[in-house]
Amino acid sequence: MHALMTNPLRSALARLGQSSPIVPTGAYVAAIALGSVLRALFPESALAALLFLLVWGTAFLLLWIVVTWYRDDDALAAGFLIGIALAVGAPVGIFASQLIRTGSIGFALFAAWGGILGRILWAIVSVLVAGGIVWLLRQATIIVRGRPAEEQRRRALRPPIEEPATPKRRAFRIPTS
Repeated sequence: MHALMTNPLRSALARLGQSSPIVPTGAYVAAIALGSVLRALFPESALAALLFLLVWGTAFLLLWIVVTWYRDDDALAAGFLIGIALAVGAPVGIFASQLIRTGSIGFALFAAWGGILGRILWAIVSVLVAGGIVWLLRQATIIVRGRPAEEQRRRALRPPIEEPATPKRRAFRIPTS
């Protein structure tokens, strides 16, 4: 077997890519919530801030890698997954941290979802931007590595598209009498 295919990280990423779209998105949202809880429990700790940054960065990078290279969605669907994860992750993290800081569910809900119109607009923009970035990264990968062998085989086995025979068109003439 090829050495790259036996890599445990690569096989774990491939399993994540084949799972439900909720799994990488949920993992990102859970990491944001965990990091926010950590920051709320230790607000003055530089170590907690560093751990939050590490957890968030790892979850963000994992989400991008899985959605970009290990899922076969089109670029807009990939952008939707990333955009929704970003749009939902922030309010969930804010809710978790405000719930710990204040102890009030109402205040935490208002803090997390108070600017709902801004969140909706941010989600729409982030879906489109993330989809464009995913498309660019996939195209760059194809340029650098070439097309995957499976895709080349699939294209080779696909029957050729035949052009339908169209009758010759006559030039339109304006009748003159």
